[in-house]
Amino acid sequence: MTTTTTLTRLTEPEVGTINGHLKRAISALDACGQRDLSEQVYEIFKEVAQRCYGQSVQTPEVRPVNRPLGDNQRSVIAALRRHGNYYRGGGWVWTGHLGTVRILDTLVKRGLVEVHEKTIDPLGVRKPYTTQEWVLTEAGKAVQL
Repeated sequence: MTTTTTLTRLTEPEVGTINGHLKRAISALDACGQRDLSEQVYEIFKEVAQRCYGQSVQTPEVRPVNRPLGDNQRSVIAALRRHGNYYRGGGWVWTGHLGTVRILDTLVKRGLVEVHEKTIDPLGVRKPYTTQEWVLTEAGKAVQL
């Protein structure tokens, strides 16, 4: 049994929705350092839209991934170099724990910092607990400040 699917032209809101999804997908791939893959996704999507729907898609505006590091990001990298790692209660923070984590997460997206699980046993006095620990990657160690 063969099934035939008839493709109809997309409405303007549908094209807008697809372009929005495409822009977010490409931005996510770029943020993860997968620029080659994001360009392939865009080219495939553009070809499918043209062949199937007779419509072209807009080229999404994507922010560049290799923006220079900000002052706070550079300062947190310098602190990681001095202290070796960051974890809650580890002796240093930058604008509070949540502010530090937010800055560290931007560095994780750039591949400059890694997150690991760390078990902490505070001098054997309390029950050990597990927390997140951020450490510099080799790329992070090579950053010129």
